[in-house]
Amino acid sequence: MTILAYLGIRISAKYAIFAGSLEMVALVLISVVLLLIPHGIFFNPFAYMSSVPLSTLMVAVVYAIAIPTGYGTIAPLSGEVKRAREIVSRAVQAVIITGGALAALAIYSTAVAGLSYMNIHEFINFLSKATSRGLSPVIIILHHFLGVLLDPIVIFAMINDGVLGSLAYVLAASRTLYAMADDGQLPSILSLINSKGNPVISVLISALALDALAITTTYLLGPFNAFLLLGFLSMLANLIVHLSANFALFRAATRKIKAVLYGVDTMRGLDKAVSITAALITIFTAVESVLGVNLVELTPYFVVLAMVVIYLMVRSLLMRGLLGSGFRYRIVK
Repeated sequence: MTILAYLGIRISAKYAIFAGSLEMVALVLISVVLLLIPHGIFFNPFAYMSSVPLSTLMVAVVYAIAIPTGYGTIAPLSGEVKRAREIVSRAVQAVIITGGALAALAIYSTAVAGLSYMNIHEFINFLSKATSRGLSPVIIILHHFLGVLLDPIVIFAMINDGVLGSLAYVLAASRTLYAMADDGQLPSILSLINSKGNPVISVLISALALDALAITTTYLLGPFNAFLLLGFLSMLANLIVHLSANFALFRAATRKIKAVLYGVDTMRGLDKAVSITAALITIFTAVESVLGVNLVELTPYFVVLAMVVIYLMVRSLLMRGLLGSGFRYRIVK
């Protein structure tokens, strides 16, 4: 992942398209096979929602956000995309719809396969026991039907997901560091780029930090618990980014006076409604999901988050206080 990120966006994108396409085809084929298993029971999953505590359901929602990995990381790369206004929005929609549909198909087909040789109560008990021991219930069910023939596909999928998932976040994080450094919010060395336009310093810092974090938490907590902790924290951070975007949309909708006068923007009311609704859903999901996990494990995360926010606020206040109005006017102009 670190090597691909360092080589740049073009090589990374080619690898992602090739490896991702192979995995999607394998996922569809396996899901179809599981759905065709004799004695499989097709069921309505929404009928069991009432038996799941709300906080637990919201934790599942937070983890599920990571399934179509990459949709939230496209925006920071928009500066390197041709016709970004058109392409990025379509890419985000395609990733969410395709990734969500594939995930729903895979999860549902696995449940159908599991219910072909155990009843619903045994199935729920099996899921609880498997996850409590750090085992994947999906792999156990697949092994029951496909045996060791599945192992090469599973190994490929795990390596591929590890590379592609982390690559998406590193590319986005490096571009975010680059943009903040270019705006003067972080040291200027982070805005250095090579001949191919790749912010190599930001890329290396983002990649090596992720490598160190993954290795350290895996060593201390074990692979499964490290996945649970880091996965939840990263998606919680994703919700914070979503919340920022929701507020930004609301602010933009209230300030587009010129656009409205010239008849360019006629959907300000819809933009406001969407931003407020999305913000409320995001806040509800974040609060309820946090109540469903061990808050002690989240303490370091909230401490770091508070330090970053305080740093940015103090820096902003100092900049406003130290710079004269004339100098600020020339910078803005």
